[in-house]
Amino acid sequence: MSQITHEAIETLRRLVGDLERIHAGQAPTAADLANAPLLDPWLPAYTGAPVLTGTVTGHPRLGDRPFIATTPIYAIDPHRCWVRTWSRFYRLGFEAGQPGGRA
Repeated sequence: MSQITHEAIETLRRLVGDLERIHAGQAPTAADLANAPLLDPWLPAYTGAPVLTGTVTGHPRLGDRPFIATTPIYAIDPHRCWVRTWSRFYRLGFEAGQPGGRA
């Protein structure tokens, strides 16, 4: 049996809190997105769960990288300005191959 870590529990608590605020129409806030990493360009993908892949800037653990796959997606802005994954919010730049993405 795998160990349940304090970090995993805290990540889940943050996710549930964010999803409750999104459901209530209150998230993400400017503060939520102020330090969120930027995916630009990005593409949807499926790795057993829906994720985004792309170039990331400002990731708190990974830094700047030419290619990442996010953790699974739990909420995405209908205008594709942000996404909430298991671990964090991301700001979304241009969707690869699509004009008019957001930064």
